[in-house]
Amino acid sequence: MAGPLPEGSLAAGVPARVSPLADLIAAHRHALLACGAPSARADGALDAVVDALITSLRAGSSEGARESVGPIANLEAFVREHDALRECLLDLVAAHTSLVALAELRIALAFLAERVAAGVASFVGARAELAEAQTAAILDVALDAIVSMDADGRVVAWNRAAARMFGYTLDEALGRSLAELVIPPHLRDAHTRGVARYNATRESRILDRRLEMPAIRRDGSALTVELTITSVPSGGAPWFTGYLRDITAVKRAEDRQRVLLRASELLASSLELHTTLGSLVELAVPAIADCCVVEIPGESGREGTLLVHHADPSQRERAHAQLRASSREPPRVLRTGEAELHPGLERERLASDVDLAALHAIGARSVIRVPLAARGRVLGALTLASASWRYAHDDLDFARELAVRAALAIDNSSLYQSAQRAVVAREDVLAIVSHDLRNPLSAIRTSASLLGRTGDEHAAGRLIETIQRASGRMERLIRDLLDLAAIQAGRLTIVQKDEDPREIVAEAVELQEPLAREKELHLVAEVALPAGVVVRCDRERVLQVFSNLVGNSIKFCRRGETITVGAALTEGALEIVVADTGPGIAPAELPHVFDPYWSARRHARRGTGLGLFITKGIVDAHGGTIHAESELGVGTTFTFTLPLASA
Repeated sequence: MAGPLPEGSLAAGVPARVSPLADLIAAHRHALLACGAPSARADGALDAVVDALITSLRAGSSEGARESVGPIANLEAFVREHDALRECLLDLVAAHTSLVALAELRIALAFLAERVAAGVASFVGARAELAEAQTAAILDVALDAIVSMDADGRVVAWNRAAARMFGYTLDEALGRSLAELVIPPHLRDAHTRGVARYNATRESRILDRRLEMPAIRRDGSALTVELTITSVPSGGAPWFTGYLRDITAVKRAEDRQRVLLRASELLASSLELHTTLGSLVELAVPAIADCCVVEIPGESGREGTLLVHHADPSQRERAHAQLRASSREPPRVLRTGEAELHPGLERERLASDVDLAALHAIGARSVIRVPLAARGRVLGALTLASASWRYAHDDLDFARELAVRAALAIDNSSLYQSAQRAVVAREDVLAIVSHDLRNPLSAIRTSASLLGRTGDEHAAGRLIETIQRASGRMERLIRDLLDLAAIQAGRLTIVQKDEDPREIVAEAVELQEPLAREKELHLVAEVALPAGVVVRCDRERVLQVFSNLVGNSIKFCRRGETITVGAALTEGALEIVVADTGPGIAPAELPHVFDPYWSARRHARRGTGLGLFITKGIVDAHGGTIHAESELGVGTTFTFTLPLASA
């Protein structure tokens, strides 16, 4: 294969660093290089190998073979080139056996073998490092948390998603107990027992299954995760790898939909307000809050409704007492009608809001308050408070949806109760009307019978007066019933003309004076109107208003008390006042004085309860307004307006 070496180049007994084989290879360098692939020759790779081989032979050792191996791009080509070089080297030695010692051949072959071994190891190691780097990169960009622990429950792997989910960095998590980091305290013992059981028996009920589990973050807040755990063989005790996805938002959305559906069912199941709202606050806890409060203010000074439910039974009475004490002043949401979101309870806000301070005192750290509004009226307030969850705007939207349902239930209950009261009142009125019609009819029948049998003119006159009074009472009662029907149907008829208000007031006082004098009451007119003031009204209907108002005062005032009728000009209208010093009207009753039948319910034998309702209907038909003010033990004032003719 090659020509003879230069004479004298190899000799017996040369020093150790003199290598006949090295000289032989140097002399046949080009022939050896021709054994390699063109790419290896082109990039000088074989040149470097041959140089390293010559150096090793002259050093008398194969050392350096491994160190001379650089990065391997193509392991197959690398091995093939070294095999070809080994074959050419053997052919070269075979052609010059007399010159080459066996020991040197061994060094050369060992050098090539070690290079191949080092190349394979380098290639495999590089590939392993690449695979490890790629795996780490995949784990770090994974959206799900990936966590591994050893057989002792210590964290050995923790990707970036896990750091984001639980709040611990990789350095903080590695080596620590996984149970202490993410498992709620009440589940840690079960976790420890499960790991120990698997280590002993290799049996588990949860491996390779999809589970939903509670977890905790570094800040103590709770979350729900979807979890799959696998066992990873490690040559000894197993590792466990968990794949975790935060499904807290999904679960909360599902819980909300269930709560809304169930709330709709509960609120529609009964028209009894306290029962339905009580079910609502119990439903909200703990599904969406640790404490739920519904507050409905009372009417006219009456104590309102306050329903409180707390997740901790031991805190319920305390929560109710705290909020009852703070509810003396209505919460701001009732005054503004605007929803409030308090993700955190700042100290400054607690100092200025007694309701929030009361909630904070029972453990609340995040609060939502929304108005309960229906048909343009704020009926109450719904409060949700959480000790662990930090409420956000999506929670506020949910609270608004819940409040809409609750407000409709409150409004429906109120309408139902009003309808029930009206039914009872109507029955009372029918009883009164039947009684009041029966009495005058009996009087008329009796008087008519006696009139036919008497010949005494004086007695006949008294009987005729009795018939006239009885028929007049029947006429007034029938007129009130007809007016009631007309007002409720929106068909009350008035005939307006220009009238002098001083004349109307004087006539009204004159008509009521005999009744006032009979009860020893003082009926006073105080009219301070300039000449020429004219109102546009139906005179008879206005006199009917005076009759109802002054008649009520006469009915309820005691002997010696005073009734005052006054008139004065106000902005574009005539303002008329009927005031008395009578017993007054209770605050709880005052808002209802213009309701039909209300007086009949409160004072069963003092009338039908239609007078003030008809009065308001007449005033409304004139385009005026009417309202009442009263204080118990002081008296009552009714004020109504009529339009001026020039207005």
